[in-house]
Amino acid sequence: MLRERPTKIFITGPPSSGKTTIVMKAVELAKKAGINVKGFFTPELRRHGVRTGFDIQVIDGERIPLARKGVSGWPIKFGSYMINPNASRVFKNILVETLGRCDLLVLDEIGPMELLVEGAREFFIKALEDEGQHVLGVVHRKLRDYDEILYKEISKHKVYSTTVDGPERISSSVEKWIEGMGARIQKS
Repeated sequence: MLRERPTKIFITGPPSSGKTTIVMKAVELAKKAGINVKGFFTPELRRHGVRTGFDIQVIDGERIPLARKGVSGWPIKFGSYMINPNASRVFKNILVETLGRCDLLVLDEIGPMELLVEGAREFFIKALEDEGQHVLGVVHRKLRDYDEILYKEISKHKVYSTTVDGPERISSSVEKWIEGMGARIQKS
């Protein structure tokens, strides 16, 4: 009996465990295979080795601040970070412009900070509900503590843990998934 290939794969694990590195390598492989990739990363910003914030980097698009330490005038606080209210525009644009219009949607990261941005949760839910949309995402290890419903929706799909599965095994599995997707796209 053939196992059905998942349409959505998520990676979770502690900070600096290789999650984003796996996704970035997968994005490059997908692009080389002719796969139309859209979505975002949330790279951290460091100054003198100290984390000072995060940005939203749209794949092949703009980069705007998501959160910063020491910023005033932004209304939402998460720990020591202030959340940029203008970040909601990015999620709305990705939702309108890419959901269902790309071969692979990248969501890095689905976490408590991103969920504070207006429209982000709805965007994540729509991506999960779209059965035909292939998604590769990174899930914050404590997402369940912040949004149990969203966590349960993600858990219905293939979820790898860097601490259980190991980054090398995950990377290999994701690469095979991408290669299979590329082969299907080439045939159509």
